[in-house]
Amino acid sequence: MKRNGLILALLLTAMASHAAYVELNNGRKIQGSRISVDASGTVKLTTATGQSMQFKQGQYKAAVADKPQAMDQALALAKDKKYAEAAALLKQIKTEYRLLGWDRKAAYALINILFADEKYAAAATEAEEYLKLGQDEKIGALYSQALLKSGDSTKLLPALNRDIAEGSREMAANAYLMRGDLKAAAGDKEGARLDWLKAATLFKAQKAAAQRAQEKLAE
Repeated sequence: MKRNGLILALLLTAMASHAAYVELNNGRKIQGSRISVDASGTVKLTTATGQSMQFKQGQYKAAVADKPQAMDQALALAKDKKYAEAAALLKQIKTEYRLLGWDRKAAYALINILFADEKYAAAATEAEEYLKLGQDEKIGALYSQALLKSGDSTKLLPALNRDIAEGSREMAANAYLMRGDLKAAAGDKEGARLDWLKAATLFKAQKAAAQRAQEKLAE
């Protein structure tokens, strides 16, 4: 699958390793050799000298663990198209590294890998969970695509409307295209053409989307 190579390249460049640390609210970082977090969000950090430090939720901005070895293993499995094994490892990382930075990175990789494996419903579920904690343009676009490919029009239309109202120019242009496709499939040809026309005329700088819209209008 062509998309697989691109996904892995992007993920590998985005997931560099670094030492465990706690970033305080004033921006100061305290590095350590071991780190853990309990259910209440309290972080325990052991420094290189063996000192044990504790930070309650609200006393720190971020807590990040060492890069899990399983992360590279998961990406290597995905590169070999062993998607199920890669997904299982990433789900494990999400659980074991909750609130320690790598849970979000594992979730990001998991969404992309599920999409590459054409597990669109599962990718949409993971993306929806991911976006609850903060907007991300790439995951937002994958979410809409996964909903479309899984046939979940109930959630897709609100997602597209949100992309049009709040997303980037690229997201809005593609959302108009997809919403037009939905309307066309439902028999609303006039509504579909109106959305495609908006994509073609209001988003000329988004050349790929504008060209696809022109092609649809010409059909």
